[in-house]
Amino acid sequence: MAKTEAMRTTTDPAEITIDIFDLALSKVLSSPLGNIYPGDNVTFTLNVYNQGTADAQNIQITDYIPSGLALNDVDWTDNAGLATLNTPIASLAAGQSTAVDITFTVTAVVAGPIRNRGRD
Repeated sequence: MAKTEAMRTTTDPAEITIDIFDLALSKVLSSPLGNIYPGDNVTFTLNVYNQGTADAQNIQITDYIPSGLALNDVDWTDNAGLATLNTPIASLAAGQSTAVDITFTVTAVVAGPIRNRGRD
């Protein structure tokens, strides 16, 4: 008589991790604080945050150039009203942040505030 054995099946759960890519950008006027006049330089600090779980590489930043300001920063290039950072941020680890400055010159008298917003 042949002996019959039951087959055993073992199931091990397989897990995968899906990394999340999530960059955020904030911008603040860093100098000068107070009254600003035509001909003055103004510098904004753009803070880039990696809120995801994946490291980010080659991060390119583009900033709108508002009316009343002219780009005055060798680290940036004016592309038809958009300032582009010349050297992308090489790497930004998950959970980390970095800061980049951009400087403009006030070109004209403007009634009211000049709004400068970032673009990522």
